[in-house]
This record gives sequence, structure tokens and C-alpha cells, in this order.
Amino acid sequence: MITTRVYSDKNVLHVRFRDHVTTPQFDEFHRNLKDLLDPLVEGFVLISDFSELTRMDFSCWKPVGYMMERMAQAGVGEVFRIMEDSKKDIGCGILSVFHYPARLPVKIFDNRTEVLELFDLGPPQDPAADNSRCLEAAEEVFEKQQAGG
Repeated sequence: MITTRVYSDKNVLHVRFRDHVTTPQFDEFHRNLKDLLDPLVEGFVLISDFSELTRMDFSCWKPVGYMMERMAQAGVGEVFRIMEDSKKDIGCGILSVFHYPARLPVKIFDNRTEVLELFDLGPPQDPAADNSRCLEAAEEVFEKQQAGG
């Protein structure tokens, strides 16, 4: 599942990758990306939060790269990557080399609370309780396709 939250007053986009992330979820995320980026100005901060990721399909490497390219085109100024378990890293460091500008600062943290406190965003919220766009519908479609129905 991919959930998002825009903090336009702080010029921050927080993207959370939770549980099992699939390519159809990325497709939905990319369809909504323009709306997410519209309230942000050049130099915005991207928080890529992998702290609740349990699994990401191998086929997601292309959409992750595309997301990085779209963020670069939109003028991302700094990336804060939260990766609490390095074994769940899907190769973001290597993808960053090819899809982000060479001088873009990418900072890696192993604690989400630390990053949220840096931006005064408060404690982590339950995605069901915030206004994040939850992409569970894409997951359901994918599961039905996999089941043959």
C-alpha cells in the first residue's frame, strides 16, 4: 500500500510504503502525482518512508525510478529516506544515482519519528486516521487479477 500526505505549509511530501507494495499501486500513485505536487514549490522535501514495508514486488523497480524522475522534474530539493530495516532496501541508493540529479541531498534515517520531528510533523499517524490517499483499491484489483477473476 502507498499512502501520501502533503504538508504544503512546510513544503513537504511524505510518501509511505506499507505492507506489500505492488506495481498497480504505483500506477495509481503516478496517476495522482500531479495533484500531490501542485501545492509544493521548487525545493520541496520528499520523505520516502519505507519503515512499514514488508514486501515490494520486484517489478516495482521501474515505477520507483519513474517516481524519482518525476520528483526531480518537479524540483525536489532534498530527500529523507526512512529505512528502518536495511534488508528491505529495494536498491534505492542505486536507483537514486540514475534517476535523481547528482547533487540532490539524500539523507537516510532508520527512525521515522526522528524525521517527523525534524519537520515538526507530529507523531506517526495511523493511515486510516489521516487524510492520506489510500491505494487499497489497486491492491484489490491486483489480487483479483492474480486469482484469475
